[in-house]
Amino acid sequence: MRMSVEGGVTLRQLIEEAAKAGMALPYAPYWWGLTVGGMLGTGAHGSSLWGKGTALHDYVEAIRIVIPGGSRDSYARIRTLDMNTNSSHAEMDAVKVSLGVLGVISQKAVYRIDNRVNINASGNGLYDFTPFRSTLSLILGLLRSTEELQESLNDAEGKCNSAKLISSTLEISAYGLTNNGVIFTGYPVIGYHNRLQSSGTCLDSLQDDLITACPWDPRVNGEFFHQTTFSVGLSVIKSFIEDIQQLIALEPKALCGVELYNGILMRYVKASSACLGKQEDAVDLDITYYRSKDPLSPRLYEDVLEEIEQMTLFKLGVSKKFELTRPGPTRPGLT
Repeated sequence: MRMSVEGGVTLRQLIEEAAKAGMALPYAPYWWGLTVGGMLGTGAHGSSLWGKGTALHDYVEAIRIVIPGGSRDSYARIRTLDMNTNSSHAEMDAVKVSLGVLGVISQKAVYRIDNRVNINASGNGLYDFTPFRSTLSLILGLLRSTEELQESLNDAEGKCNSAKLISSTLEISAYGLTNNGVIFTGYPVIGYHNRLQSSGTCLDSLQDDLITACPWDPRVNGEFFHQTTFSVGLSVIKSFIEDIQQLIALEPKALCGVELYNGILMRYVKASSACLGKQEDAVDLDITYYRSKDPLSPRLYEDVLEEIEQMTLFKLGVSKKFELTRPGPTRPGLT
């Protein structure tokens, strides 16, 4: 069974409409606000090595793109690629993760795979990830001001205490999971796929003059962070983890600032035939931490964070995905 969607459809809309037809993506990115075209063009993914993996592009069977044309075509042409007709695997692999270079994605068709618990299993679980919920702007401002003060005072102990509080709160609340849509009573959480695979209720923030907002909304004094993301092949991930452990043994407080942003996020990604997809099974790592609004102000334990960055690029030879722009000279290996 196929489902055809336009490129501007959001992940939330895709999940909800698919559910109405009894369909589901096996896995998906965890943020509702992504568009299907954006996910496809950049290789967005969830976390698993099961089956074909978690990248949306590996479930695409057909795609329609807008490409340059001549004057007779008003300088734009529409081309449709379909694995069930006359399109080659090579063409599809080139277009799937093209970053928009080979054309603008206007429509695609994805398919489903059925792998479910027994239909008689009881449960109506819901995943409403706590950091993706609408939050009082006053609280966001307080959290930001506290971290700015800790940074200015080099207060590593204060950051560690804040990180412990946040981590314990998230753990107790099961990170936003509930067994019935209201309360969390314990694991396992069983429910329909469309209610558990992704979240982002701050997209539904009230029109309340920013009394509440998404935590990263630039219109309020909320989160302002730096994020480094890279892929480490499964063959060397053990070495990476051991190196991190050695760094922490030398300076136990060094990554408390990372823990404030839910630690190092690790997502399994399967190798893909897409030309710009993963060349081998890997673990994608997202490291998120404080970013000063003064570009010349160093971060607390910046040396440790830089060491992790350089270690992965030069010692392990891994590929970097993207990095928020920051001022300063360009160093070898960083783009």
